[in-house]
Amino acid sequence: MSVPSFTSFPQLEAEPSRPQSPSYESQIKSERRKHGKSGSSSKRRDHERRRDLSKERRRDKDRHNRREKEKHRDKDGNRREDERRGRADDTVDESYRLFFSDRRPDHLNVQYGGLHAGDIPKYRMKAGGRYAIGLSRGLVLHRVGKGVEVCLQTRANKVRSFVPSSYPYLLITGQLSGITDSRTRSLLSLPPNRRIVHSEDSHKYAEIDGFIKIASRRAKPQPEDTYRSIIEARDGDSSDPESNSSGASSDEDSDDQGNQHPETSQQAQIKALEQQLALDKGSVSTWLSLLEVTLSSIPITSKNATRARSDISVSLLERAIGSHPTIKASASLRIKYLKAGEEIWNEKQLGEKWEEALDPYRQWASREAAVDRMSLFPTRAASTEEDGDPYSMILFPDIRAPLVKVTTPQAKHALRLATLSFIGLPIPGLSQVFSPEEPQNNWDDRWCMKAFLDTRHLALLFPDVSQGTGRIGESIAGAIIAQEKEYRDSFGPIRHWGFQSLAPLDTLSVDVKLTLRTFSQLRQADSDVEWDLLALLFEEVVNVKSALKLSKAFLSVPREASILEYWSAHAQLERMNGRLDGARKVYHTVLVGSSVKHSSGGMWWNWAEMEWLAGNEDQAMNVVLSSVGIDSSSGVSILRAKRTLDELISSPAQWRNQEGWVKLRALLELLHGASMDEVLRIFDDQLSVMGEGSFCHESLTVASLMLVYNHRVILNKPMPPILLRNRAAQGLEIYPSNSMILGIFLEGEKGQGVWGKVRSMLGASDGKAKDVARRMEEVWVASWEKGRWMGELERTRNGLAAAVEHERTRASAVIWRLYLEFEIRAGRLQDAKRLLFRAIKECPLDKELYLLAFGPLRSVFDGKELQDLADLMVERGVRLRKGLGEGMHLNREELDNEEDTGDEDEIEHNARELRRLMPY
Repeated sequence: MSVPSFTSFPQLEAEPSRPQSPSYESQIKSERRKHGKSGSSSKRRDHERRRDLSKERRRDKDRHNRREKEKHRDKDGNRREDERRGRADDTVDESYRLFFSDRRPDHLNVQYGGLHAGDIPKYRMKAGGRYAIGLSRGLVLHRVGKGVEVCLQTRANKVRSFVPSSYPYLLITGQLSGITDSRTRSLLSLPPNRRIVHSEDSHKYAEIDGFIKIASRRAKPQPEDTYRSIIEARDGDSSDPESNSSGASSDEDSDDQGNQHPETSQQAQIKALEQQLALDKGSVSTWLSLLEVTLSSIPITSKNATRARSDISVSLLERAIGSHPTIKASASLRIKYLKAGEEIWNEKQLGEKWEEALDPYRQWASREAAVDRMSLFPTRAASTEEDGDPYSMILFPDIRAPLVKVTTPQAKHALRLATLSFIGLPIPGLSQVFSPEEPQNNWDDRWCMKAFLDTRHLALLFPDVSQGTGRIGESIAGAIIAQEKEYRDSFGPIRHWGFQSLAPLDTLSVDVKLTLRTFSQLRQADSDVEWDLLALLFEEVVNVKSALKLSKAFLSVPREASILEYWSAHAQLERMNGRLDGARKVYHTVLVGSSVKHSSGGMWWNWAEMEWLAGNEDQAMNVVLSSVGIDSSSGVSILRAKRTLDELISSPAQWRNQEGWVKLRALLELLHGASMDEVLRIFDDQLSVMGEGSFCHESLTVASLMLVYNHRVILNKPMPPILLRNRAAQGLEIYPSNSMILGIFLEGEKGQGVWGKVRSMLGASDGKAKDVARRMEEVWVASWEKGRWMGELERTRNGLAAAVEHERTRASAVIWRLYLEFEIRAGRLQDAKRLLFRAIKECPLDKELYLLAFGPLRSVFDGKELQDLADLMVERGVRLRKGLGEGMHLNREELDNEEDTGDEDEIEHNARELRRLMPY
């Protein structure tokens, strides 16, 4: 069986070719040749010749089209004839059982060479394929990146001459406009335009009862006629009194109706807000919304926008402040008002506005507190201030009775430290100076911790209320994933540890110039080492370069005794300044080459610690060996160094130097490869022979914890973290108010998720009375983990309530102030008011407690209560710079108004409510 293929098709005769007319180009060439032979010709003949050639070319084209049509008709006839013959052949062909051929669509393509152009329908994509179903006429899609954008249809980079009626807002340009074009930006910066409002009345003249009232063209009545018409109406004219007036008004309304513009969206918003203010003038949010909508008409980028917006804000806010007492007391509106006024008021006017912004009682309290901070010391007798306070000058006859004669150096130094605390410089461990023999009976912390109660320390002590509650976990693919915990700094704002621990001082709330002058004037002699070291620590916090300059001045004075202390302090300043090479130079010059002295242990430790924390363990090992005069680092040399250090530890010496030898011995053991348990055993051996609670025991306990903390946290060395936690917990049990031990304990508890352990450590007292520092630390630790403050409110409140009842801290103004600030920040002002009366009973001479009623608690005190408190301050002899009436200028009528605005008595309110609910 053979299957037919294209090669088996019969060879058909080719279509006879037809004569073709000469082309246009050949005719042009022939004409040019003719012109070349004939020479030059005129322009007229050339024009006629070109016209004839074009006519002939059109005729040839028409003849060609007619022949094509005839051929097409012949082709269709031949196709139909062949199809009829094919069907006849199929009926008698016996090969149909072998194959089937579909001759109808394709079998004549071989004869004619392909389909005719007229048989194939031609389609063209609308708008080049950029039209989408649903778009209005004239809109097409343009591909931009991975998306498309709708724009006007263009033709040869020109926009169509029409705009679709359904899109009247489209911008017609020569090309597509982007959002960054200059013309687009100028349109966006234009102020809001009038909105298109559909008029409900489609006719100019309204139809009333089937009649259309036509406006009259007569002149308006004279004022005399209007007046007479009113008189006639009052005399009882029986005619309709509203006919004439209503007709005139309707005529005027109809005349003005065509000229009235529709209101804009901004005007509609302002109108709606004004209606709300008419119902409730005390709504602060409505006034703020009205201010925002009003200012939206002036773009910020326009010319003189700042001045114009300030003028509008001041005008609107002045109207708001004078409309309602609630608005007058709104802090947010006052701040916006003063902020806007800074652009248009002068300095004097701005100061007056700030004075008016404060309530009279708050203003008086703030002035009293400010003057107390600035005028700590009495004025001189020769002062020329006209408005000076006469009571600020103290005469010796007035203080003759309490004067005492201080003779011992220890008493003089304690008096100087008390002076520093009085001017606002918190000194850690100051209370231990006044009773070093019996620290358990020391209650002087009730007043020396007052420096931590200024505004800046309180902001650090209490958390930000906006931090809210803790975040809950998330669920991912059905698994609960807890959020990562966030913590505040483990070493909080309270700094309390043993005295004589050289650490940077807190200068957050101190007058720097006054403190520097105090250090300079209270210096006793050139050998006042302890006072000079304290001055260097203060200078280091303020400015390191100034501290180095002062240290060089101390070293320039020749002295034999205490020279190592000054050089050690200078090296420490170089280290704090980041100049380790300078510190090494000082250490090497002073220590290397000198004989081993018992008084150089602290300085050797400072050098070894610097190299160890810098990551130079080999250099630190060499420093430790050099401290005992050994140059080699062999095993035998290390054993000799350990034995020598043990002898230096057991020999009597000053405690600071002896502590230095103990720390060098422990560091040598650690650098030699011993475990941390063996290193801590060196400290435990020394602590076992000391009494708990002593200064030496507390200092060595902190030193052991700092060694473990630096090894684990700072240097990030491998060590079981439980060693740090257990060691810190043991130290916290012995010294619960030491803020450095507390910080290390919290650092070890990070990420453990066991808040109960922290809570139990702080809440437990083991029968010991908690001092002031411990109570303040408990308040701060409640917010150490972010988000836990709200959950610890009641526990913190219970702790403070117990503190004001305990005899150890009951008479401390610091605890009472802390409790009051806690309730104020918790929002319980009524409880704080009741607590204030208890506080002024226990601490009757503390002025800051009284001023809380005139400041943060002003909203819960009426005028009469505040006046009574001011009188009580005068009776008890509390120092007032200005009287309440003198500072406020309130008369008796205003004071009575203050009393009327106070809270109503609860009994009177209940009685009136009962009478209202009775049936008769």
